[in-house]
Amino acid sequence: MYTLHYGHLAFKDLWAELKLPEFIGKLQQDSTDITSWQLSDFIFYLTSMKAMEPRSLFFREFHCYYSAPCFFYCPWITIPDITKSYYAGLDLFAAQGSSIISHVAAIHRERQARSGRKANVLADGPAWFAFDPMGYPVGCQAGSGDEALETLRERLQQLGFTTIEVKTDDQLPQKTSRSWCELADNQDWEILPPNEQHSASEQAARCYLAVLSLMVLKELQAKLNAAGVKLTLERISAALKDSQFMVEHGTQDDEMVLIKEPAHTPLVRVGISRQELRKISVVFCSKMWYL
Repeated sequence: MYTLHYGHLAFKDLWAELKLPEFIGKLQQDSTDITSWQLSDFIFYLTSMKAMEPRSLFFREFHCYYSAPCFFYCPWITIPDITKSYYAGLDLFAAQGSSIISHVAAIHRERQARSGRKANVLADGPAWFAFDPMGYPVGCQAGSGDEALETLRERLQQLGFTTIEVKTDDQLPQKTSRSWCELADNQDWEILPPNEQHSASEQAARCYLAVLSLMVLKELQAKLNAAGVKLTLERISAALKDSQFMVEHGTQDDEMVLIKEPAHTPLVRVGISRQELRKISVVFCSKMWYL
């Protein structure tokens, strides 16, 4: 008997809507000869885990290195030589994370009726973070020096921002999800078992995951808002983390049998009404939500 988590499925269609499999696939094709696994699957897995457990990927319920078998539908689980592939994926993500974030920011700006031209930039430990005036993250560049800041400025200018201001904590607009990006510098937050050779990649990846997970949660929040369900990011994250059911092995090889369906959904346990649940079921259209 064991637990399977399915909260990450909320991001599956969203990942495709943001055209991330194609974009990340092109980055992988252009930068490496690896074909045995997909970088998009690796980043989807890490981003989902970060969104569901924002304060740690190590000391709490989830540890991304060991927990892949605990997720219903995890495309990362079937890859060969998993330890070597994890570190290779981490290095690729560290090298391409800023480009991926810019890609999502560009799609977000295309969807907005009025896209502002001002971006606020904040230095936080190992990276520079950028937000639009509404608090949506629009950029991140690992590194704390002027070179990293200039690289971020160039990316923001390519997105159409003409006014780029470096701010301190107390100067940021209240809508900015500042606390989420603070987690990028959390030293309790290990993606993989420590490996000195890949420590710089892990530090950069922590920053990019903090931003990318915030982006997908905000996109998911927008979908729920459109369906008439108003939730904070923290409540969405908690609900997704708690989406799980118990299974046991069946009589046939590789057969799984559901033995304990939740009496009520995790979304109810964080205070969402039955009427709201019906609206959510229309958004996700997935039997895995048991709505």
